[in-house]
Amino acid sequence: MSSFNTVNAHFTLAPDAGQTTVKLDMDVIKRITVGWICALPHELAASTAMLDEDYGLISLAEEGDDGNYRIGTIGAHMIAMRCLPSGSIGTDSAATVGTNMKRSFQHLQFVFMVGIGAGNPNPKYDIHLGDVVVSKPTGTSGGIFQYDFGKALPDGSFEFRGHMPAPPRAMLDAVQWLQEKHEKSPSRIPHHVEQMMRKTPTLRPKYSRPATEFSPQSRIGNSELVDPSPRIHYGIIASGNKIITDAKERDRLCAKHEILCFEMEAAGLMHTFPCLIVRGISDFADSEKNDEWQRHAAANAAAYTKELLAHLPGLSSSPLLNPNPAIPTKQMLMKYPRDVNFVGREKILLNVRRRIESATGSPRIALVGLGGVGFEELARKLKLPGLEDPKPDYLKIFYRWLDGESSGRWLMVLDNANDASFARNRHRDANDMHPFKILPHLPQTSRGAILVTSRHGDAASALVGPSNIVTVNPMSRLEALQLLDQRIQRKHGSESERCSLVDAIGNFPLAITQAASYITSMQGRTISGYLRQFENNEETQSKLLELSEYDDRRDMDLPNSVVSTIQINIKEIKAKNRLAFSILVRMSMFDRQKIPEAILGRNSHKNKEGKNSSPVTDFDFEEAERMLLGFSLVTPETGVLPGRSFQMHTLVKIAIRTWQPWVTAAEDAQRERCIALRNLAEVYPWHDHDYNTQVACRTLEPHAEMLLKYKHFRALEPLSEEELLYRAEILYKRSDYISCNGEHLKAKNLAEKSLSIRGKVLGQEHRDTLASLHQIALIYRKLHSLEEAERSFLNITKIQKRKYGLGHPDILFSLQDLATVYHAQGRLTLAEALAAGLADINKKLLGEWHQETSLSRISLAYVQQDRGSTNDAEKLYTDLLGHGQDSPSYSSDVLLACRSNLAKVYMSQGKIPEAQRLHMEVLTAERASLGEEHPYNLNTMAHLAIIHGAQGQMEEAERLESQTMGRRDDVCETWQEFVGSEAILSRPRIWRLRHGGVSR
Repeated sequence: MSSFNTVNAHFTLAPDAGQTTVKLDMDVIKRITVGWICALPHELAASTAMLDEDYGLISLAEEGDDGNYRIGTIGAHMIAMRCLPSGSIGTDSAATVGTNMKRSFQHLQFVFMVGIGAGNPNPKYDIHLGDVVVSKPTGTSGGIFQYDFGKALPDGSFEFRGHMPAPPRAMLDAVQWLQEKHEKSPSRIPHHVEQMMRKTPTLRPKYSRPATEFSPQSRIGNSELVDPSPRIHYGIIASGNKIITDAKERDRLCAKHEILCFEMEAAGLMHTFPCLIVRGISDFADSEKNDEWQRHAAANAAAYTKELLAHLPGLSSSPLLNPNPAIPTKQMLMKYPRDVNFVGREKILLNVRRRIESATGSPRIALVGLGGVGFEELARKLKLPGLEDPKPDYLKIFYRWLDGESSGRWLMVLDNANDASFARNRHRDANDMHPFKILPHLPQTSRGAILVTSRHGDAASALVGPSNIVTVNPMSRLEALQLLDQRIQRKHGSESERCSLVDAIGNFPLAITQAASYITSMQGRTISGYLRQFENNEETQSKLLELSEYDDRRDMDLPNSVVSTIQINIKEIKAKNRLAFSILVRMSMFDRQKIPEAILGRNSHKNKEGKNSSPVTDFDFEEAERMLLGFSLVTPETGVLPGRSFQMHTLVKIAIRTWQPWVTAAEDAQRERCIALRNLAEVYPWHDHDYNTQVACRTLEPHAEMLLKYKHFRALEPLSEEELLYRAEILYKRSDYISCNGEHLKAKNLAEKSLSIRGKVLGQEHRDTLASLHQIALIYRKLHSLEEAERSFLNITKIQKRKYGLGHPDILFSLQDLATVYHAQGRLTLAEALAAGLADINKKLLGEWHQETSLSRISLAYVQQDRGSTNDAEKLYTDLLGHGQDSPSYSSDVLLACRSNLAKVYMSQGKIPEAQRLHMEVLTAERASLGEEHPYNLNTMAHLAIIHGAQGQMEEAERLESQTMGRRDDVCETWQEFVGSEAILSRPRIWRLRHGGVSR
């Protein structure tokens, strides 16, 4: 049986039908999670009649509680019902009953006060007799307002101080879902009331809806009969120790506090623990009070509560009760009790329940996500036939019993089933880790259901089939907060600190439990203190997440910390697929969100994982990614770059980076970091001022920043030259992108780091070193440090001239940028002379109409525009356009730049119609090639708005200006930087054409 040790099995057998309860033991009392309190006997009668199963009265006098409780179930909930003592109503009596109930049933999750109340007849709320009012927080009120608690002021007024706390989040969430349901379908209150009266016919005469009733508005002239279906209202309920029978007092209180109804017990109960108040309207708090509607209103309130319970999490669909110790039931829960403080997961539980209920044959469901008892013990405890054999086959004995009718209905849970080969072989394999297979020993019978929990999708699929898998993700933020509220008292931290805590540990249930255990284990610990430690470093994070308290609900052979649980998966992945492990490690070095597969190594031009390794194929990568997804360590995410993108949970990232075998593997860590740097250096684009490149850089920037900060627990210095150069390239590209977003000082710092690395490794005159120096010079120009920019460019061109000669593209680029510095300094004559000289050099080297020659001439024309030589500029643009129309060597970018700049020349010359025509041509071409929302379009539209304004066409000018201003913030946060004047050219697209080829 050793082959079965990795899987835990639990079995729950439903009790036989027709049994009645006469006694409950304390173990069952611990499973009661819902408290239900009524004030009057007819309220309790309606409530107990709503129970699906009634297990009778119990007395807890021996435990110090002098009240009797009715125990029963509604759906998945085990409930204790209690009525206030006879003749003792009001807030004090409710507080006493609540205190006793809380002490006797220490695992209560939800408490309801259910009964009747007096409604507010104001037409604004349209409340009728028989309607239901539910307490719900509004503004500063928690839903309950104590109207007789406060302070008398010197001026004779009364200052109310009676607002109560809100009900638990889980109850409010259930109320919200029920409200949403009632928007689409009617309430089930009439159905539940009718079922109650069918089950208990003696209630029908008194609890049916009275034959006639007029709306409260009939008292002011409206005599229409109300709709017989009760309406449900949500808001403030007023509670106090006196009955309101004065309409003026009622209206005064309602007007000031927006009260929906009045009652007499809730305020006392809320002091004990927050609960939900449900009231059926039986009168309107005035002198016309009567008892005719009390019983029907109480039934409606109880029916609403029953409907609401279906939206709250419960223990199980079949309660594990032993009604009569003399008649043992066929039920067994092996080894581990349920955590009654656990909350959330309602959608998953409902999904599983629906699948089991709707399945034909033997339903099998698997729960897959991050995350025993042997058959021999089960067989012996159940005294199954066949045990007397000399060598009993416990699995066969157990199988026959489950397959036979004597077992009754059963549920089997296969926990921690993570190895697909344990279920069945895909192929025969002599080295199979699990020669024993579980599938032949799982019976196929309609009386039983099998629930599998697994961390691996393949293993779960092998056991239940791919269509029966339910993915279990981390909790929602609301569920995580609800769980934290169950584990830790309010004194340990504020609401904002609680939110920060669940965000920091990623809504992971086990991590939340561990954190709460650590905080509450020593006096004086707070959530804020825990967060300060947690945010210190990854080593501290790991230590905090490794801490675990004893928990008798968990297998002692399994890890009881979230990090250790995840690291089991990591170890298995490393053993099965080294590439998958390497990808996981690289992911941990990047930002955890929107990780594109390109930076993980897919499609790398150096498509190898190491010097001596074989090439990595697409199939290899697909299999590795599939394994990571199967183990739920990463999840797919929508990205903006080609290929798939992934997200890694915070705790998975911590678990990888603090896994001891990895911590001690410094050489492997350095190799993986070098590969990650190489991949990112290849994928991170040179920011060429193209809009799509802008988006790509923005996506990769968090990953670049995180990777460059990555440090292993063991020092990895000195870095190899290869790794240093990859770092320098990333710094260089990041510098350009960040500079174009206006963060010039940060960009300068990055470029200087790139220059330092390249200078040390490659030498001061290497082409890449000069490229970093060129980048710094460009940033100086943007910072308007023009003397520094001029000095840098002169130094660069001096080295380039000596190394390459005057005709090399690099020196021509540098001289072109030097001309822009002269231009910015106002030395227009020098700038024009240099630009003209560059145009002549390109003409001699490349030809008159070569694209590079044309770019030089555009640069010259741009200087001429500023000098006022608009006729010369116009001739240059016109010549270029005339030749470029028929030249296949000209790109559309060059032609659009010429048209756009010529339009601006026409504007300066007063040729408004010509300028408008050219801008319209540019806008049409840009929309066709780039789409409606591209920033270039907005730039052109802005110029068109100016032209329309110059012609007196103000309406059209305002329309275009409004469109431009309204859309630019949505399109690009750095719009001004993106479409503004760049370098010597008015259009960034030409800057892209010219500088896209600067040395890498």
